[in-house]
Amino acid sequence: MSSMKINAPHALAKTTRMKLDGKAIDQGIAYGLLMAALVVTYLVH
Repeated sequence: MSSMKINAPHALAKTTRMKLDGKAIDQGIAYGLLMAALVVTYLVH
């Protein structure tokens, strides 16, 4: 029983870290699309 209690926070931290990485990837994609839109807008204008 005690080994399960010790591993639970570690598993929770691992899951939280993966969620944060996913959020960072999403923000990176959004930033890239924003920059592409700015470049296209500048070239068309």
